[in-house]
Amino acid sequence: MVNKFRSFIHETNLFVEKTPILLAVSGGIDSVVMADLFARANFRFAIVHCNFNLRGEESDDDEVFVKQLAQKYQVSCFVKSFDTSGFADLQHISIQMAARQLRYTWFNDLLKEQNYEYIATAHHKNDVLETIIFNLTKGTGIAGLHGIKLKQSQIIRPLLFADRKQIEQYAQEHQLPWREDSSNVDEKYRRNLIRRKVIPVLEEINPKLMETMDMSLERISGTENFFQYAVHELKKKCMYTLGKDVFININKIKNQPGLYVVLHEMIKEYGFQYHQAREIVEAIRRKNPERQSGKVFNSSSHCLNIDRKELIISLISSDPMGTYTITEKEHKLDTDEFDLSLQVLDAHNYRVMPLANIAALDHERLKFPLTLRKWKKGDFFYPLGMNSKKKLSDFMIDIKIPLNLKNRVMVLTSDGDIVWVVGYRIDHRYRLTDNTHQIYEITQHVKSLP
Repeated sequence: MVNKFRSFIHETNLFVEKTPILLAVSGGIDSVVMADLFARANFRFAIVHCNFNLRGEESDDDEVFVKQLAQKYQVSCFVKSFDTSGFADLQHISIQMAARQLRYTWFNDLLKEQNYEYIATAHHKNDVLETIIFNLTKGTGIAGLHGIKLKQSQIIRPLLFADRKQIEQYAQEHQLPWREDSSNVDEKYRRNLIRRKVIPVLEEINPKLMETMDMSLERISGTENFFQYAVHELKKKCMYTLGKDVFININKIKNQPGLYVVLHEMIKEYGFQYHQAREIVEAIRRKNPERQSGKVFNSSSHCLNIDRKELIISLISSDPMGTYTITEKEHKLDTDEFDLSLQVLDAHNYRVMPLANIAALDHERLKFPLTLRKWKKGDFFYPLGMNSKKKLSDFMIDIKIPLNLKNRVMVLTSDGDIVWVVGYRIDHRYRLTDNTHQIYEITQHVKSLP
């Protein structure tokens, strides 16, 4: 098995021989076998152990056993004790989730402090099968069908070449002692229930279940890779970023096969759930899509607005936009959403640029300092080309500014007058005329996503 272990590490390019690795050792048979394989393969390693203090003396005895194991292999041993129950209560999460968070936070700190490359966990083929069944039971997409990945950031799983029977046989052949965790037989834990009740039934149906799973995982992994490639290519065709907002062209995606899944893959990084992707698809495929325009979906961090031609994803900001003062001497102003370049130019031979992000105003009519602020209810101005005032709220409806962008519209004011709805329209009263001598030109530079 040592030769298979070394071959697996080499063939998968999991790490090179001299790489320093921390082995997460609980004291159970899986992690004990992993430590022995590392020692016999002459790989560089140290041992880390978490005492979660969940099983009284049994937890303390595990800690003693692991320390003795490290002495046997003459390697460093890092141990940390946690108040797991207290942390779970404080965070309002399950004991299992608390243990996971505490474990991996400490592991990541150790990697940096001790200059190790990876953390190795003792997951094996049976763990992969249990994870797949568990994910299917909860509900999952294609990503949940690959089970446990061989490498994930700085976490590696060097035992994924072996199943539980092979590990048990190796431990017996080499007379390795290990600790039995009493919680592993408690069927109140769902994974134990799968391990003890579900998998034996599946093995009765298919005695070569592990071998079959290997072939299935290979096909699933290939399918997932192709799917991710196809989604990536689709994103390049129909998805773009403008400032801090993300836009998806509706016409370019609405006839895609499997759109529920495809759209969810496109928007899940912004916190949206699969059921929301279904609702969005159903909305954009209805016979009267105009009626759906303006519908908003929220995740914990973003909002998605169905506009007439695009889906618009914006970050939900808990901080209101500030108010800024601009003196006549300033040449630049930075805000969270955009920067403004400010300059005074001679009107002679000046050419007005028909761009929404550039405002050319009659400098002599302006009264400094100017104020940049978020629009508010009751605001009005005289849109360029009109001699009568218009409510800003009506103006935004007329030009069909999407709801999630409307909330971030800012206005530039002079002595209380709105002179520019930033990025959209200047006020008619402050336009350039034949009598204009100097131009106050403002250019908006929208900031991109970090």
